[in-house]
Amino acid sequence: KYWQKDAEVMLWLEDVAIKHQDLEIRTKITQGITEIKLSHLDNLSSSIQNIGDFYYYQNQYEKAISVYLLVEYNLPFLSRFRLGQSYLKLKRFDEAISHYQQLIAEKINSNFIYDDLGKAFRESGCYPEAVETLNYGIKIEGKSNANSIDYRIMTDWENNTVSILCLRQLGATYLDWGKYREAISAYQTGINLAPKYEINYTNYNQLGMVYDYLGEEDAAIENYHQAIKLNPKNSGAYNNLGYLYRSREQWEDAINAFNTAIELDPLGSTAYRNLGLLYLLQNNLIEAEQAFLTAIKINSYYGNAVLSFGILKVLQGNLEEAKTNWQAGLKLYPEYAQDARLYRTLYAIALGEIESGLTTLQQILNQEKPPVGLLRYVMEIAHLLQRCPQLTGINEAVTMIEKAISTHPLPKSSL
Repeated sequence: KYWQKDAEVMLWLEDVAIKHQDLEIRTKITQGITEIKLSHLDNLSSSIQNIGDFYYYQNQYEKAISVYLLVEYNLPFLSRFRLGQSYLKLKRFDEAISHYQQLIAEKINSNFIYDDLGKAFRESGCYPEAVETLNYGIKIEGKSNANSIDYRIMTDWENNTVSILCLRQLGATYLDWGKYREAISAYQTGINLAPKYEINYTNYNQLGMVYDYLGEEDAAIENYHQAIKLNPKNSGAYNNLGYLYRSREQWEDAINAFNTAIELDPLGSTAYRNLGLLYLLQNNLIEAEQAFLTAIKINSYYGNAVLSFGILKVLQGNLEEAKTNWQAGLKLYPEYAQDARLYRTLYAIALGEIESGLTTLQQILNQEKPPVGLLRYVMEIAHLLQRCPQLTGINEAVTMIEKAISTHPLPKSSL
């Protein structure tokens, strides 16, 4: 702690934590650095066993992977889990899938790994494979080897933990796939297994997002508040509430929700980005720039923040800088989910791919009929881009989305 303000010493300590031959010394140094630099993350240092873990929680995924691979032969399970997550953050899907399949083959905490393998398939757009994997994870709940790590974890947790996790991932898969009825069913099934169990926080939060995309805002708010009740210290539901309030132009409520999310997770880049977008909608470019820069500083791999920073640049009159950010952001941004594909069409049009962008947008709107709540959020970005008269094709996109909103409502009876 005496050395924390000496950058050279801290770098030296990190190097020792990578190279020292004694595992215990490497671990202790890493935990000490974590207590100093990641002190806002409660009780994190006890689960840090490798300097790669420290880099992972600093969103330095390339560095994390390089360290993990140096000692992969004796990497603790939690670090091996984070290695897979690091691959996913960098959209290195084949490596993530191969890594998780190897863990399953080794029968290392295999039940829980089905959740992560399902996520890897989902993020790579392999939705049938994700569904199959997650359903298998649910099926083998409770069949763990008594000597495995996951059995020891489950003796401390309530029953059905793996099923709840896999159902959460299953709901996310159906949501990305544009299958909203199935997403609701998956999230609700997870909740029904243990309605008051804290791990269902995410199921309530994600269920709220589905209802929000469907335009059923009261049901969305109810589920967000239920998530907060289960876990008041988690920032996710506050961020989603802010998202909803912003779309309603309830600016003060939205700012309060985003600021609460930031207070709960000071290194959560999502709330900063969403707060920045709110300021853009209010034409407050100074506050927006600060929020976006903070989000990118926290996590330079956060594609949405990079894309939003591009909007700021074009509103400031810097079209070329905007295009540079959009090109960089799209490399980091998801490719396969229904909402992601809608947003990507707008940025493609902004980058000059007008004909192909409008064609793709029309195909999605006509064939998939995205629900009105989701389209309302897509319209936020479209309207911001529309403020830039030098961007041709955006007006046509706005017209298409407006028509879809008026003709694609999803009635409650369909659920």
